[in-house]
Amino acid sequence: MTNATATEQEAKSTNKSEKTADKSTQKTTLQTESQSAKGNKGAIERYQRMGLPNNRPIGTTHLQISETVSILGNRPVSASNIKVEETFSASGIRPITDGEVEIKETFSASGVRPIGTTHLQVEETIMGRPVAPNDDEENNGLMGFLD
Repeated sequence: MTNATATEQEAKSTNKSEKTADKSTQKTTLQTESQSAKGNKGAIERYQRMGLPNNRPIGTTHLQISETVSILGNRPVSASNIKVEETFSASGIRPITDGEVEIKETFSASGVRPIGTTHLQVEETIMGRPVAPNDDEENNGLMGFLD
């Protein structure tokens, strides 16, 4: 057997043993609980499985739960200050809330779509889309969302 063949077989057996490694020793960021020495370089980290459902983290929250609904498990229903005007049934009961948008008219395209009014000063349209000046003071705040 040549050195090249022996090296290839070693590499194959190493890869095979890595693939068949016990899955319980594999870690994810969410499953690892780090207990390393304080600031020591090369410190040992101890892996410990956490006692959570499917090892998923459950964080603290400030939600106020008003009730739970049994849909595929107990789902929390949080308290809200949204004012529901009416509801309609489409794959469940959907709330319709009171909004501040002034609706000018509606059109039907995969349901009823509202057309709102705006105070935007439109100078021209291109392919039916409005073109407005961009010297509005709000632009600086809006540009922050582009990053």
